[in-house]
Parts: sequence; structure tokens; C-alpha cells
Amino acid sequence: MKKLKSLFIAGATLLTANSFAQPVHDVAVIPVAVTINTTMRLNVVSGGNVEFVVNTIEQYQNGITNPNVGGAVDRIHDTRFTVASSRDFDVLMFAEDACLVGTDVSSSTGGTLNTLNLNNIGYRLHMEPSANHVHNTEIDLISNFDESIVSLSNSTATQIVSNVASSAGGTNDNDFVINWELATATLITLTSQGTLLEQSIPQDRYITNVYLVLVPA
Repeated sequence: MKKLKSLFIAGATLLTANSFAQPVHDVAVIPVAVTINTTMRLNVVSGGNVEFVVNTIEQYQNGITNPNVGGAVDRIHDTRFTVASSRDFDVLMFAEDACLVGTDVSSSTGGTLNTLNLNNIGYRLHMEPSANHVHNTEIDLISNFDESIVSLSNSTATQIVSNVASSAGGTNDNDFVINWELATATLITLTSQGTLLEQSIPQDRYITNVYLVLVPA
């Protein structure tokens, strides 16, 4: 009996020792998350209001040119805008109306306001010379100052698209200029509608809104 008791104590001791010798397992879960908030801003720096004033027969015949192609200092008919974007982007542009609409109610005919064809307005788009991004590298300008002028339209048209390299960047990278023109010889040839003189346009102030829209590429 004494021997059995000794065997029982020895077995219990061995079992206890084995229990304490077992490795301890525990698990910790660490959630890791990344929140990406897209930043996309388009800002018109200057030329938010472009005004053409036709006073002379020479202007009726030849229109109003824009000698500032390439970013010259005088920007009376230029619109400069910048884009700050954390991702690649495109820029769209369109006119609000199908034509420029007269504002002089007294000169309207039968309650109908005077109108001026949109394609009397033309533009070229290029990079501000100080911009870090380059046409045909980070971005592709649909119209730039080395290409023919484009006539304004109320159809949405893509003006700027991302190219092989990333267009994402700050305002120092993405700095653009639109050179506007009115009824120039080049534009008349493009649209085949004749000079302002040949169009016999009534005196009025004609307006429309042009929208620039920044969208993800």
C-alpha cells in the first residue's frame, strides 16, 4: 500500500511538471489601415473674365488676335489656371450656351435676343513657362501654342489629359494658359463663316459662360 501511494505521488508530480512545461500561446490582432483622401482643385489665377471690344473696321475685318502665345507678359485676353491634384487628372471645357447671347433687351427683335456664333471665339492652350510639368511628358494638351487654333463649342471637350508620366502634382507643376482670340483670319478659315463684317452683327454685348471641369483620369 505504501508502495502504491509512492507511485501515485510520483505520477502526480510528473503530470504537474509536464503541465507547467507546455508552451504558452496567445494572439494579438493589429489592424492596419490607410485612408486616401483625394485632393483635386482647379483655380483660375487670372483672366476669369475675358472681354473683347470691337470698335474699328479693321477689327471687324481681321478680328482681335492674341499676341501673347507662349506666355508673353501682356495677358489681356488670357486665362491662367492651375491644378493641384493628388492623382492623375483630365480637364474638360465647354460653353454653357449654343451661342453667345446679347444682353441689350431694347435691341431684341420680337422679344428674341441677338446672338453671336460661338465659333467666332477661338483658343490655344499651353503650359505657363514656369510650370514644372511638360506637354507630351506628364500631360498632353489637346491644343497647345504650336498647333492650330480651336473654336469654342458647347460640346464637352477634353483639353488636358494625363500622358505617360503622372500628371498628379501641385500648382507649380500644373500651370496653364488659355490664349483667346476673336474672329481672326485663322479662325475664319477654320470655321468658314466669314469675318465679323461679313456676318453683319448687330451692336450688342454678347456673353456666355465657359466651364473648366477637373476630373480624375
